[in-house]
Amino acid sequence: MSYNIKDLIPHRDPMLLVEEIVSVEPFNNIHTRITLPEGHNVFAGHFPGNPILPGMLSIEMLAQAAACLAGISLERKQEDTLYYFLNVEKAKFRQMVRPNETIDVHVVAQKIRGKLCRFEGKAYRGDELVVEATFTAMIDDRKKD
Repeated sequence: MSYNIKDLIPHRDPMLLVEEIVSVEPFNNIHTRITLPEGHNVFAGHFPGNPILPGMLSIEMLAQAAACLAGISLERKQEDTLYYFLNVEKAKFRQMVRPNETIDVHVVAQKIRGKLCRFEGKAYRGDELVVEATFTAMIDDRKKD
């Protein structure tokens, strides 16, 4: 099944860090992919002449993949839903991510229940692990104006 990422999560450029959902098993796991081109805003100023993806944005890639998994699992749409970090544990930055590299993100749900979700995520460049973390998020209803 094909999913429109912008229907699942509220993130938009330059903060949208999920380009493609490769596979998903609701309430279990998701595999997403992204290639960030050299001119992408996430590289601006970090660092001039030697651009690398900021480490926290690597964690954000994991979180957005997890939000897609939660949205699919709970059948929630972005216009009604916000996702918030509650904690990040065991984060390890293994390799730098540079422009034009394709990153595959794999997230496993440890718990998706009610408004609380716990995930374990890993991102790879080819076979190389670049970042991993365990994290908890809260799903909240988006306030309507």
